[in-house]
Amino acid sequence: MIPNIQREPLSSRTLSTLKGYQSEIDEKKTYADQIVEANRLWNSRKRNVCFREIKSALTDMCSGAKRCCYCEDSLADEIELIWPMHFYPEKTFLWENYLYVCGPCNGP
Repeated sequence: MIPNIQREPLSSRTLSTLKGYQSEIDEKKTYADQIVEANRLWNSRKRNVCFREIKSALTDMCSGAKRCCYCEDSLADEIELIWPMHFYPEKTFLWENYLYVCGPCNGP
């Protein structure tokens, strides 16, 4: 279980952008359509300006110099969705759902 993490604040612009992305998922009528839309949006938007700010905030939350929030050993270079979008599409673009982790900890 992940402990309670002190979140770095995000700008109101980034929070608003995330809310807009999430609303695109939430407006889909079926759970299956929400999952498809979450995956599509995540893959197309996770490298935009909004996510540069998110990565910076996640880096600041790491224990040590950009260390994985799980193992605290390897370099964190991936955004982990604590609640996976394939099961929780309604949480895909929630700031509280993100951690910065290394590739092995974020593996399949």
